[in-house]
Amino acid sequence: MVAESRSESGNMFWRSYSSTLKVTGPNVMKMKETSEFSVALGTKEFSSGQHEVEFSINRVNDGYIYVGFAVPTLGLDQTFCRKDANNKVWYYFGCGYTNALRNGWKDVVSKETGGSDMKIPKLLPGDKVKAMLDMDACSLSFSLFRAEEGAWRDMPGQIDGIRGPVVAACCIQERGDSVAVGESARQVADADARKKGVTGADRFQGKIASSRRADD
Repeated sequence: MVAESRSESGNMFWRSYSSTLKVTGPNVMKMKETSEFSVALGTKEFSSGQHEVEFSINRVNDGYIYVGFAVPTLGLDQTFCRKDANNKVWYYFGCGYTNALRNGWKDVVSKETGGSDMKIPKLLPGDKVKAMLDMDACSLSFSLFRAEEGAWRDMPGQIDGIRGPVVAACCIQERGDSVAVGESARQVADADARKKGVTGADRFQGKIASSRRADD
């Protein structure tokens, strides 16, 4: 049975997510035991410029968790790792026997595709992942923070050919596992304006009023 999907437009970090997930602020956790993967898609869209999004990952067991970027229309109840997701989701796959940076079904960077210099590290408990997105160059690279090392370490290679807009994305297999995104994935201006009841016209009128007071 495929889980029902839903949207949560009021959350400043996650726009849409599977109904098997619970979202609390920047954190998303799988709450139901299902055979399907569960996907969450971020609120903030990236179309140009350079951006970094940090993912804090909590794996209770040995389930799969993928993090990266995806098109805003990606399905919410399927794994990232499938052929019809090519050119729709770009991510770090660090939970398997062979680890890789992937474009949908395809390994882009891995030991198998590029030799030992392109070996991608395995995701371990307590690790954090930083995704570095350059929409001007249409590229994505990753780095890994390992607690015992106390520093960020760049992963080799990068994924090219990314076309926007894209949003932060995660895919979770096991119940109890979770992902949290950093502040850079938060939709700030529009969400805060709606919360305060301030519109674009209000801000424009406020600037005019301030200008008049300065002239007086």
